[in-house]
Amino acid sequence: MLFKDGKHVQLSKAQIASVKKAFGDRFPVRAVYPVVRVKRSRLKHNVLPDKPAGISFPLNAVRKTLQGSEHWRFADQEIVLEGGKKRYTPQNFNYSGSVVLEEKDIELIWYLLEICPYTQPMTEDPKDRKNWNGKPPKIAFENKVKEANDRAKDEERTAEFKALIWSTKLGLKEPKLRQVAKALMVSDVDELTVNEVKIAIEKAVTVDRKEGIRKFLIMVNSEAELQSRSMIQAAADRKILKFVPNTKEWVWLDENGKKREMIMKLGPAVKNPHDAIYDKYVGDDEFRGELESILKTEGLING
Repeated sequence: MLFKDGKHVQLSKAQIASVKKAFGDRFPVRAVYPVVRVKRSRLKHNVLPDKPAGISFPLNAVRKTLQGSEHWRFADQEIVLEGGKKRYTPQNFNYSGSVVLEEKDIELIWYLLEICPYTQPMTEDPKDRKNWNGKPPKIAFENKVKEANDRAKDEERTAEFKALIWSTKLGLKEPKLRQVAKALMVSDVDELTVNEVKIAIEKAVTVDRKEGIRKFLIMVNSEAELQSRSMIQAAADRKILKFVPNTKEWVWLDENGKKREMIMKLGPAVKNPHDAIYDKYVGDDEFRGELESILKTEGLING
């Protein structure tokens, strides 16, 4: 049973529907220890992770609203004592790593999703954070539907990426592959065979396994980005500019290949120097104008 400010309330049809939608209308659902609560064992001989023997947290919480605050509680039973005082049971939620909840437990599931400050959000979407207090959570829901959907999206992207690179029927033609490789800042692309180009593209894209393929698929469909990135790499191949890893600087080079002038210095948070110089090319009119002027002089772009 659910209680709001001491009064018994029932879930609306919309609230019930929201719970079912969260789990793809599939029951039972399973609540488990959050990943943050399960850690690699400090003992070398112990292959199993260290995890709590059990976790407990109260089944009542205050939720802040625009109008003030609401005191919520979940309980299986409400007992009215002498003098009108009420006792609720259970007072705490106790579990030891895994608990299965059926559709008949939908009020408890709703409380854990919407009210409980100890429940890990089911997605990274800020709108899904609800009443979570931001501290290490004490309980998390398995979301098999979301996991399956995410897996399907990842596999679809990977399959499309592989086909564009390797398929002789569906893939990109050689001139496009070489342009893409240059846009990925692969050096001396014109000196490579087409299969070497494909390998170089795959290596460059999968450095960032989480975002690399997604960014690649977006870039392939943006002719403007391909041209801009490949033009920057053409300048690097001609030793017009260069990234210096030791100092984390992009610099102009003179005719002897020595540093002439610093273009930009990357901060410690910047992970990809190629993205940084591309962003500067797009956003800095002075840098873009100077680079294009040099490339025209070198005959790398039409004047």
